[in-house]
Amino acid sequence: MRQPRLKWIILTALALGITSPEPVFAQRQGGFLSGLFRNNQNNRNQQAAYSAQRNANRAVQSALNFFAFNVGVVDGIFGRKSRAAINDFQAFMGYEATGTLTHEERDFLMSSFNKLSNENEALALKISLGLVSAQDALRALSENGAIVAEAEELAAPQGPLSMRALCVNIGADTPFEHVKAQFCNLRQLAVEQSNFLLETSLSTSEIGPIIEGCQSFTAELRPQLLQLATTDSTELISEMDLWLRRAGASTEKLTRQAETCLGVAYQHDDSEAALAALLVLSGLKNPIYIEQTGYHLALGLGLEGTRELARARGWMEAAIAAQTGDIMSLTSQTSQQRTEVLVDIITLLSAPE
Repeated sequence: MRQPRLKWIILTALALGITSPEPVFAQRQGGFLSGLFRNNQNNRNQQAAYSAQRNANRAVQSALNFFAFNVGVVDGIFGRKSRAAINDFQAFMGYEATGTLTHEERDFLMSSFNKLSNENEALALKISLGLVSAQDALRALSENGAIVAEAEELAAPQGPLSMRALCVNIGADTPFEHVKAQFCNLRQLAVEQSNFLLETSLSTSEIGPIIEGCQSFTAELRPQLLQLATTDSTELISEMDLWLRRAGASTEKLTRQAETCLGVAYQHDDSEAALAALLVLSGLKNPIYIEQTGYHLALGLGLEGTRELARARGWMEAAIAAQTGDIMSLTSQTSQQRTEVLVDIITLLSAPE
């Protein structure tokens, strides 16, 4: 008799919308679903805290790089190189060199970075061009609490015009400025692509080998770099194709490696390393990077300032020939749109200034 009665009670409860009580073990533990929710919420809280800490670390790394305490890639991870940069910053400022910032040291570093990079645009530009020493400006802030005139009047260092300086000083005086603008647009897109690839690495342990691979590109490809001023684009691209086949790595891996290296080279204003990465990507028949190699030749970037306009036109023509009709991944333009740009560039290179 008990079973039919129990069945009737359950059916009545369901009909009335009455929920059955939780099992005793679930009540004691707060309920299985309640516990699961707490676990998920704790995971989300931990992930949010990790993300916030990594963003804060990136800000510190950016500030250290700005003041020439080189941390390398801004990845939000305080590894050996970041701690060495912190140690250098502390020693420079006369703090105890521990490799770990105190709250006061972090506050001074970040407030100085904001003053020099955001509040004084003219001085920030001079620092980015290498016309003013960021470390001297930092010391002036420490000693005087303000940016003193002497920091703004430092002499410009000797040396060829950097890629960064070239992109800051684009004007509209001559049609050739359009060539510079196209180079700088692709340079910026390459930096963004590199940062994205570093952010989406499967693990942070991949970043070190990637950066080491960038250095090896430059060393191994020095013979090809020396040929840029004397060898036609088609011949050099074919030579790079053979080099890549001997490398034995997958196209995907080589592309990811070289695109990462290109952005890193641009961020560090290393035109030779940028050209090495571009040669690899050109050997992979990527038209955007074939085009970018042409801009390096046209502007003398990585070639000791010597412009190779005829060679540059050849690379632009090779970029047109390499297009397949697809969307250009880096620029999000169609092949037809990019071809129109290249035709204009080839015309400008025929009578640049």
